[in-house]
Amino acid sequence: MAFNRFRSRHVFLTSGITVLACLSSLACPTMAQDVSPGMLKEVIVTAEHRAEPLQKVPIYVNVVSAHAAATMGVTTMSDLPMLVPGLLLGTANGGAVMTLRGISSTSTSGDELATAIYVDDVYLAAAPAAMFALSNIESVEVNKGPQGTLFGRNAIGGAIQVTTRDPSQVTDAEVQLGYANYDTATAQFYGTTGISPTVAVNFSAYVQNMGEGWGINTYDFQQAHQGRQTELRSKVAWNPSDDTKVMLILMANDVYDPSAQSYQVFPGYYTAAHVPSNGFWNEDSNENQSAGAISRNIALKVEHELGWATLVSISDYDNSRFPQVFDQDATQLALSDVFLNRTSTTQTQEFRLISPGNGRLTWQVGAFYFHDVYSYAPLAFTGTNNYMVDSTMPKTSYAGYGQGTLDLGWHTHLTLGTRYTRDDTSMDGI
Repeated sequence: MAFNRFRSRHVFLTSGITVLACLSSLACPTMAQDVSPGMLKEVIVTAEHRAEPLQKVPIYVNVVSAHAAATMGVTTMSDLPMLVPGLLLGTANGGAVMTLRGISSTSTSGDELATAIYVDDVYLAAAPAAMFALSNIESVEVNKGPQGTLFGRNAIGGAIQVTTRDPSQVTDAEVQLGYANYDTATAQFYGTTGISPTVAVNFSAYVQNMGEGWGINTYDFQQAHQGRQTELRSKVAWNPSDDTKVMLILMANDVYDPSAQSYQVFPGYYTAAHVPSNGFWNEDSNENQSAGAISRNIALKVEHELGWATLVSISDYDNSRFPQVFDQDATQLALSDVFLNRTSTTQTQEFRLISPGNGRLTWQVGAFYFHDVYSYAPLAFTGTNNYMVDSTMPKTSYAGYGQGTLDLGWHTHLTLGTRYTRDDTSMDGI
């Protein structure tokens, strides 16, 4: 059976007129503020694509600093809800399922999240790609509420901005080792150094391995629900002049989630083959069920000061693969086994023109291009019925946006914004 469907969508978003009073004594909640006697430390955020104090940003923002994350044991994205009220993050079908202020996405099969995720200003489209470590972060900003004007059509619930550490000319290295239950060993490394007066580089590694799974597969007595992750990141910073900054960003991430979907018998019930339940996390399957996310990403960010504005270019290429195996009959018999090999190839390009932030009127305009090819290559069913599904879902999006803020005096600002988006989506498969 072959099918072909095509859909084109045009979206025009205009933000409402907002009159916002910013009082210095009423700041948005943040986990990044370190209070000293008689003084509140100023927190700088980039919720509107420019660095400015949190108290002056008319957006509800939660900020998690590197210190707060380390203190609370937040090492991966799945740990982030411990520090951000209103954020829920789980996994399904090998991908992230995120809810922010009640807005969520329920599908991980080619759909983008309703909360946009950016790492170093690079947009992550695929839901499984959100399963990454927070090992070398500078900060995490969670902008709550619709952020469509500046962050795109998939920021209905909000936007999460993860900023990793930039390279330094000062040579430094850090090593952390950890051990936890289920024989889980963790190792982290961060190093940075200068190569020349204008070039600096850093490198970070995060490795975690569970020696013992949450359960046992009684078919072959192998470990079940056994997770592991290896994440490598690097940045190369080049400052050819006082007006120009160039940043090359590299990332490789391999993760297998122990809580990924699997099929087993609910306690107190039997399978079709009259096999009873042997525990919630235990399995009795002829296939070792697992779900992973394997991502490779390269990005280039260029900033150039024009005097009257800052021109920013962000280019990104991402190639990801999401293998998954599960046993639908939940028995030792090969009745219905499923093998998924989902792939995603994404290319994005964004240009921003941002005014200086010291005038009565601040503004920015931008353009965003997005192209993604999401595929099932293939989706295979084996057992009593053997068949394969091979499908491709290309998506192309174009957007232009602009926003301006006028200082009316008396701690009052007027902000107007608009964004136009066109999406072209199709599906082909056999």
